[in-house]
Amino acid sequence: RGAEAEELFAQLQQLDASAAREDYFDDASGHWDTEGLQEDLRLAKQASGASEQQPAAQAHPEPDPEAEAIFAQLAQLDSGAEKEDYFDEESGEWDVDGLRADLALAEEKADSARQGQQAQAAPEAHQVESEDLTDEAEEILAELQRLEADAAKDDYYDSETGEWDISGLREDLRLAQKSQPADAAEPRPEAGATDAGTGASAEDDPLTQFHELAELDAGVNKEDYYDEETGEWDIVGLRDDLNLMRTSSAAAGTNEAPRAPAPVAPVAEKAEDGALELWEALQALDGEASKEDYFDEESGQWDVQGLQDDLSLAQQTRGAASPVAAPEKEDGLQDPEALLAHLSTFDPAVTKRSYYSDGKWDVERLKEDLQRAKESIGVA
Repeated sequence: RGAEAEELFAQLQQLDASAAREDYFDDASGHWDTEGLQEDLRLAKQASGASEQQPAAQAHPEPDPEAEAIFAQLAQLDSGAEKEDYFDEESGEWDVDGLRADLALAEEKADSARQGQQAQAAPEAHQVESEDLTDEAEEILAELQRLEADAAKDDYYDSETGEWDISGLREDLRLAQKSQPADAAEPRPEAGATDAGTGASAEDDPLTQFHELAELDAGVNKEDYYDEETGEWDIVGLRDDLNLMRTSSAAAGTNEAPRAPAPVAPVAEKAEDGALELWEALQALDGEASKEDYFDEESGQWDVQGLQDDLSLAQQTRGAASPVAAPEKEDGLQDPEALLAHLSTFDPAVTKRSYYSDGKWDVERLKEDLQRAKESIGVA
């Protein structure tokens, strides 16, 4: 289409020297008004009396489509290009060699300008991208160092090039995060044990505290105290609930006849969902309970639901037979810690956070819940 339009325009200029290229060609879109060209060429031919039979028209040489196309390309790259610099009106000849040479120069100049613009924009884009990567890398490194104290910046950052090993950082952080839950499988010291070398108490380890709490209360869940996203423990809540369960366990122990230690379960019997703890608690309340009723030796599986149901019944029976009296303070008011411990003998799921907030106890509510718990099993 472009070559055809160039040819039409060349014919029109031969008939009408005042014809202007911009009247038919849109530089912005690169499109020709072909219909307008054809119409004006037809009118120009009529006005000049040109026809296929006129010898004068035959005297002019045929337009050169190649030269017209080359000039059109040159005009797009160089707005100062003039047709008369390459086309001889009298002879109708084009300076094709000159056109090609100037087009090559114009293309080279345009390429240089384009590369210059790209080079100017590249540092800015690289700087923004580099800043984004640096921020991300710093955040990942900080999280990795929180999990692994020996993680060093030099392992991931090249000070000479200023480049970060983002992939390596992400992979090491993933592995570090994945290894965290494995700590739960590590041997833990007995509750209250201390390090003979440092004197540090196991109380300082939230994971150890949680394991002790789980032994005292089979219904606790790790997610109640540990945030997977932040990796943070609710130390205060964990310690409070552990102290509460210790008090409850001690209070219950004073009202129970001594019993033989629970048999040590083999590794294969390590129960999921706290089954072993449930069995020990049931055995403490019901000496006639039989392990075979809840544990399948062949599959190594526990009947957790059955254990929970029978333990609940045993606790209710024990509470009805001999409820633990809550000690009183010297001023006659019952001690909140003791009240809560007493309530937990009826409902092991209760937590201190339900009654203690901002350093204050809701004693009235605690008493009401304790009374309701007693009434539910027929204890005055």
